[in-house]
This record gives sequence, C-alpha cells and structure tokens, in this order.
Amino acid sequence: MSDSYNSRMFLRAIREYLGFVKGFARRPLKTGSLVPSSRQLAEAMVAEVDFNHASLIIEVGPGTGAITQLILEKLPDCRKYMGLDLNPYFIERLRTRFPMASFYECSAEILDEKIRIKGQGKADHIVSALPWTLFSGDVQTRILESISKSLSHGGVFTTFMYVHSRYLPSGQDFLLKLFSKFKKVRVWPIVWRNFPPAVVYRCRN
Repeated sequence: MSDSYNSRMFLRAIREYLGFVKGFARRPLKTGSLVPSSRQLAEAMVAEVDFNHASLIIEVGPGTGAITQLILEKLPDCRKYMGLDLNPYFIERLRTRFPMASFYECSAEILDEKIRIKGQGKADHIVSALPWTLFSGDVQTRILESISKSLSHGGVFTTFMYVHSRYLPSGQDFLLKLFSKFKKVRVWPIVWRNFPPAVVYRCRN
C-alpha cells in the first residue's frame, strides 16, 4: 500500500475517533464506548449478510459509521439500508457522510413502527452496536421485541458485546433474553482486534 493511502486511512480513523468522542460527550449514558468499532469487528458483524439479495438491511446504533461504511460498500443499492440512532450528533454526521442512505433519530424500541410508517417491508438483516449493558432489563426486552417483529421469517439479527460486559449482571440478563427470544443463536470467536475485544452473536428469527 502507498504512503498516501495509509495517510488517508489514518486521518479517517482520527476523524472518526474525534467524532465518536464528541458524540460520547453529548450523551455519555447512551454511548457504550469512547472508541468506534474496528474494521475487524465490522467485518465479523456483516460476515454472513447476503448483500445481493437483501430487500432491507437495518442498522441500530450506527454511531459514527464504522459498520455503516462497510455495509454501504457492499450493498448494491443504498436505498435498501436504514439506520437508527438516538444521538442527534451521530445522525447529523451520518447524513453528511452517507447522503444517499436513510438515517432516523429515534429509539430502537419503535423500530417495527418506524418501518411500518415508512412503508418498508420487514428486514432480512438487522445489525446492532447498541450498548446493551447500559439499558435496564425492561428496555432490553422492548428493543429485542421490536427487532424480532421487524425481521422477516428466517431473518438474521447480529449484535455484539464487549468481552468484559458478558459478566456484568446486565450483560448476563441480556444474554438470557437473547437466547430465549431467538430460535437459534450462534456465538462467534472473540474479535481481539477491537478495543475492547468483543464477541459477536448471530441470531435467526
């Protein structure tokens, strides 16, 4: 790779990090990390997405767009993408960075209502980087219920948790909900090249 390419990638990473810090500062209790997801975690999150045949891909909690960028790079038609985030700063940045894609400032708790209002069909894939351990048990339940309702039959929901979060009471509670809500849950190997390291969960409706 050329020095100019490496320089561009470095500057992009710095801008993304600074944007994430600004978003964290504005809503620290709703942002799970000071560091955006790594390229390696993003690759693991979308590893089994069928981009060529998906009718709708939804991303919940896109942040500054680390996973979004990879999705839109692979998705032939960006009109088949929808992103939802509660943080208005992140939404503003995403709309500027990816002007052809659709982003909405709203809670994942009303995801099923949102796609119905927009006249969208159910999603083949829903990808989430939400900070599950920051939510109460009731909020976790409502979000998972809305996600389940928004998936097509056989649709796949993919999310992750940081390794250490799995051992927190709220993390344990979330995992119990995840395994009870979905018919099949696959646990991927730890993605060590992320800070903090993370575990990906792939769930079939």
